[in-house]
Amino acid sequence: MKNKIKKYFTFFTILISSIITTLNSFSSMIHSLLSHNKQIIVVLLLQRELKSIKLYSTNKYIKN
Repeated sequence: MKNKIKKYFTFFTILISSIITTLNSFSSMIHSLLSHNKQIIVVLLLQRELKSIKLYSTNKYIKN
């Protein structure tokens, strides 16, 4: 019984370790992409900023 528990523990430890390594790799990749392209992303977001729709303003047309 002890031998089986040890095998499972080793298997799950290796599995968790590989998952953590993969997640760290993805995190590092995303961080490097964002850090290098930060200025480009900011400019694109500012260009696509929602503009207000020019409706008839109440200040322009005051009805008495």
